[in-house]
Amino acid sequence: MALEEKTILDMASWRPEFATIEVRMATVISRDGVEISREYHRHVVEPSQEDLSMEHSDVQAMAEAKSAERAAKAAENAAKAEEDGPAAA
Repeated sequence: MALEEKTILDMASWRPEFATIEVRMATVISRDGVEISREYHRHVVEPSQEDLSMEHSDVQAMAEAKSAERAAKAAENAAKAEEDGPAAA
């Protein structure tokens, strides 16, 4: 009768209205390969967080992609504003 406990990434989704990643982790307990218990833990990650080392690698990848996307948009907007010249007062 061997018990095994593992924590897995159950869900990670981008929430554009809050600019965050919603994460759901599952703790699964199995006896002889048969799941006997599953508990969930939810938390939110902001892509701009400096230290994501404790997050699942998929969540880290999502955060990096969203940070890069936001940086590219900011650079694009800055370049467009520069092309348009100073705003009339």
